[in-house]
Amino acid sequence: MPAKWVFTGGLGLLLAIHAPLRANHEPQPDSASVIDPMDQNRWGRPQTAAALSAVLPGAGQFYNREYWKIPLVYGLIGATGYFLYTQQTQTTHFALALDYRLDSDPLTIDPYVGQYTPTQLLSLKNSARRSRDYAALGMLAAWGFQVLDAHVGGHLYSFDVSRNLELQARVAPADWGAGIGIHIHLLPQTSRTAP
Repeated sequence: MPAKWVFTGGLGLLLAIHAPLRANHEPQPDSASVIDPMDQNRWGRPQTAAALSAVLPGAGQFYNREYWKIPLVYGLIGATGYFLYTQQTQTTHFALALDYRLDSDPLTIDPYVGQYTPTQLLSLKNSARRSRDYAALGMLAAWGFQVLDAHVGGHLYSFDVSRNLELQARVAPADWGAGIGIHIHLLPQTSRTAP
């Protein structure tokens, strides 16, 4: 059941990303300009990165050349996947123990005889099932988070983060009335050569 939700969520996320892109690239019927057929199917960098991450975790980060994030993506998805696995194992274990307790077959061996009552076994099974469901939601959230990170990384791919930036701050009268405002501008630093 959780795998079905993860697959459905991933497919829904892929369709949600693809639908607006498809709508933006449809030619207008009253347009007189000639449309290049190659531009109709071309995605931008953010959309491509998000689609790659939706299909394979970490692929969008690889596409954006953010290689250091790939182990974090797999660590996060792996940790939530491990928690999902352990909670599913506990759920089936307690459900089987409850079935052994309530059947009338004398050949079955109850592993918790004298340790838990049937009501306590049912409570343990429900608690493990609830934790399993939360783990499935956490895994889906981790998957969606890495898709979102790839999308944002695609937008910031060509953003200038070099050390050649300078900060210009000046105090000026506020534009909206009485008071003092601060204007901050980040500008590429010009190369300074000695005369």
